Amino acid sequence: MTENRGIILVKSEIEKILSSLDKEIFDHKEKQYLSFGKGMRSKFAFLLGEAMGIPEEKSLALAVCAEIVHNASLLHDDCVDAALLRRGKPTLNSVLGVNKAILLGDLSMALAFKKAEELSCEISSQLVFSVRKMAEGALLEENFKNNIITREQYRKMVSGKTSALFRWISLSSAFFSKTPNFEAAAHIAENFGMMFQITDDVIDIENCGDSGKDCLKDLMEGKCSFPLIIALEDKKFSAKNEHNIKDFFSSELKDYAMAYNLAEEIKKGGFVSAARKEAEKITEEMKNYIFTMPNSKAASEFYAFAYGLCSRKY
Repeated sequence: MTENRGIILVKSEIEKILSSLDKEIFDHKEKQYLSFGKGMRSKFAFLLGEAMGIPEEKSLALAVCAEIVHNASLLHDDCVDAALLRRGKPTLNSVLGVNKAILLGDLSMALAFKKAEELSCEISSQLVFSVRKMAEGALLEENFKNNIITREQYRKMVSGKTSALFRWISLSSAFFSKTPNFEAAAHIAENFGMMFQITDDVIDIENCGDSGKDCLKDLMEGKCSFPLIIALEDKKFSAKNEHNIKDFFSSELKDYAMAYNLAEEIKKGGFVSAARKEAEKITEEMKNYIFTMPNSKAASEFYAFAYGLCSRKY
């Protein structure tokens, strides 16, 4: 399946599900609901599913469920962050209010569970577990805000917040494979989620100064991202900057100039580059697991997809 065709099919299926709702409850054609972005979870599902040799319709169903759950988590995130815009468009909480946006997120989760149940009760049950892990990861992120954290704490948070949904797609794909390799599926998903999050963290600092691009969102929200964690492991950087970082994190109103100067220190110290190399290393660690998949040509395409993501600039 071509990338564009896969995304079109997923969007079409989600439209059908939303159209089944009573319009007095929610009319998706009147309000922007689906924040699809690049459809990363759909691409992951189709490419990995093909590598595992599972039927296309199974990958489509998994992609639809994953995108609905992801979108629900974004609705909740926007409420938590009181965000007014997402990808340049007004958030639903800013248009409908926080209460309706939260409830729509809850309804979306229920729709995803119902769709997953059409595949199997076990698949649906595992999706419930994945949503729990996502919520736990998001709670950890809230608990860690405005604090310096360790690599291990970061990994624990990302394992839930980012990797859990990829893990559900991967293990569910293995479930439908004629030659299931659950160990490989779990390793691929965990590494993919970690690589994806680290790269996002890198971009947030790396793009600072590029015209028209958002940057320093992590620092301004009090998040100790991966490049900062690596920087603080360096004794010279830590001695010079740790006190200022703690002061910055403890400030109720954060100074953007301080965040910019800190980002420059992180870049000059080579810690952004080190974080990107870590993402590349994590991607390389997936390689042996990816090439255990029965469709070697599709496995190569999936690996190229993963490596391309850890090299992305936006």
